Amino acid sequence: MFLNIANQFIGDIVLSENGFLSASLSDSIKEIHIDYVQWFELVEAMNKLGMRVLISSKPEKSSNQQIFAAALFGRVLTSFQASYVLAERGMVADARTVIRAAVESVIILSALVLDEKVCDKLIDRHLWHIRKLRNSWVTESDSRAVLTEQQFDAIVVAMLESDNENPEIKDMKKDPINLAKLARDAKLTGLYDAVYRSTTGDSAHTSIDAIGRHMGSNSSGEIIGLQFGPQVREIPQTLSDAIATLAHALNVMPKIFSLTQYESELAQHIESWDSLVNDISK
Repeated sequence: MFLNIANQFIGDIVLSENGFLSASLSDSIKEIHIDYVQWFELVEAMNKLGMRVLISSKPEKSSNQQIFAAALFGRVLTSFQASYVLAERGMVADARTVIRAAVESVIILSALVLDEKVCDKLIDRHLWHIRKLRNSWVTESDSRAVLTEQQFDAIVVAMLESDNENPEIKDMKKDPINLAKLARDAKLTGLYDAVYRSTTGDSAHTSIDAIGRHMGSNSSGEIIGLQFGPQVREIPQTLSDAIATLAHALNVMPKIFSLTQYESELAQHIESWDSLVNDISK
């Protein structure tokens, strides 16, 4: 279907040659913070709690489970902060893409706390990914064509050495991390469906929903132009998804690092979050 639209962009930000890198975006950020002040205040409070939990998490050097858990939580918190930075700029699709990555980390973190063998699955995933990539370099004609003979030989040698050290990886047909199964094991299917799968479909993947954010329409649904600039309509839902994701990570960390002193504060934040979510639904 051909979309017969005007060759125009909707949104003042496009008038600047720097787009989202424009210095004038600071005014938009201020307005967004004012309009969604309660959401940003709660995100900031959750972030402060997350930082205290991160600093208080002291993994034992002899425990892969604790080391992986602390690193995963650090990744979740980094993504949480990134989603804040993107959301305040009205870059909701990118914020939601980052949140999707955070949910994956939370699910794996939660499953790992229940079963330390998940550490082995993460290591297997690493080896599986590297072998798959190397195999593509040496078997796909387009990839191989850009390699020198020395590079090609080095990749082949590395593959043979890895196959000798980890023969089980060579015959592995798919990603050893089954996220949906880990979510079920950790009783996080709700988070998986509500946030991970939603952000996958409407932001992370190139989909109609994702590219639709760059199409402006009138009240009749007719596309009247293209959009490039801050988008605010989904900010509450996006920040809500970010809060839910970090909350699940904060909920599981005390189970492995004995950080029960933070549980009551988390409960208060969740209560505030529930109140804001109810406002969205009205």
